[in-house]
Amino acid sequence: MIKILLFGKPGCPNCEKQKEVFEGRLYDVEWEYIDITKRQEDVEVKIDYYEIGESLPHIIIEDEDHEILFSYNGMLAPKKVVEAVGNAKRKSQRN
Repeated sequence: MIKILLFGKPGCPNCEKQKEVFEGRLYDVEWEYIDITKRQEDVEVKIDYYEIGESLPHIIIEDEDHEILFSYNGMLAPKKVVEAVGNAKRKSQRN
């Protein structure tokens, strides 16, 4: 099973737009929004592990072992999100 992590922050218009894309298109994929301004330990660990910078949004697709199947910095159009999810699912099944 794959999961999408969307890193963003309040006041980021592209982060909000990307959340809308995920809410409207990815019914069969679990996803999580991670606010990088919340400096809680679990958030810090994810920021460090995935090497998230200040340029947002940042999208990670990972498998259940937290192996990165896809990483993208910036906005993805709905069609590209669907493609990325499909490719990540296929890659996850091969591993």
